[in-house]
Amino acid sequence: MIEIKEVTRENIAEFLKLPVKIYKNDPEWVHPIDEDEELFFSDSNPCWDNVKKKLFIAIKNKETVGRIAAFIDPFYQKIEKVGYFGCFESINDKEVAKALLNAAEQYIKQNKIKEIWGPIDGNIGHKCGLLLEHEPQIIAPLMNYHPKYYKDLMKSCKLKKLVDTLSYKIDISQVKDKDLVINQPTHIHFRPIRNDKVVDDCHIGTKIINAAFKPTKHTLFRPHKIEEAEFQWKDVPMLNNPHLAFFIYDEKKKKDCGLVLSFPNVNIIVKHFKGKLNFINKIKFIFNRNKIGEVKSDIMAVLPEYKGKGLGKLMMVKLLRNMKEQGFQTLEYSWVLETNKISRKIAEHYGGKIDKKYRIYQKKI
Repeated sequence: MIEIKEVTRENIAEFLKLPVKIYKNDPEWVHPIDEDEELFFSDSNPCWDNVKKKLFIAIKNKETVGRIAAFIDPFYQKIEKVGYFGCFESINDKEVAKALLNAAEQYIKQNKIKEIWGPIDGNIGHKCGLLLEHEPQIIAPLMNYHPKYYKDLMKSCKLKKLVDTLSYKIDISQVKDKDLVINQPTHIHFRPIRNDKVVDDCHIGTKIINAAFKPTKHTLFRPHKIEEAEFQWKDVPMLNNPHLAFFIYDEKKKKDCGLVLSFPNVNIIVKHFKGKLNFINKIKFIFNRNKIGEVKSDIMAVLPEYKGKGLGKLMMVKLLRNMKEQGFQTLEYSWVLETNKISRKIAEHYGGKIDKKYRIYQKKI
């Protein structure tokens, strides 16, 4: 018999620790930092000021064997009238998966919502999509990793495809020098993200991202609230590399008009910490972070009035050129909607190959 329990402060540890059980023998899985996981689900995360959440665990034979979260975001009620599920983990048992999804569905139906999407872990600024295909690797932060059998569990729950997202890998050594030559307007400059003014730059970057994505009618886009962005940018000073993360500045108009956010794949280091960021591990992190050869590109955005002026290509060229000069080996360009022909064309122009595919599912309830 499978028992579904709502998560409370008393049993939140069961919810948080379950992935360790699911992935204990998986060499590719990276144990997230325990403090980060606790903070994400805590009341101090401003995401929960806007998004309603309900967490569940599944018990079988007196053992926790699965978990799921249901989310209701008021923003989506204005557009699609959907709720979503995320943070899904389960043993290879279809009945457990069905029971978990049913719990999420019932919570969402109680709020007069008739469609569910997922997995989306809180919001699209966190982790999205079920990993369908990938080459063996250490998955970068903010990218989901799942066992292969999860696809079958989703199918058993009668979930259907909403949209697929893609991750491209670009081998920097194969990028041709001629493709890194571009005319840069004299009034356009690059400036680094300022660690001593990271909150100010967070506000500037958030405005650029919101303005850039709003006109695109992106399937999953939801404007970032400033307080949520500040929460997400809290680790930027520790990760920041001026060669990988920078603004585009318009000298004529005296304003920032574009943003590139890329960071080393620190999971290559974090994997060895087993969830603990103690003093010794912090020292190891600081000492080794500049030795990482893999880079994950999170955001490339320009203000709408600058689109069609070549700044998108300029940002990509600047990033690739910097990576080549600094000795980085690969760039993960993700995630990209399968329908985004422009971004896919850019990745493929620089030799990018699809190395991961994710799926967002949907279901009428």
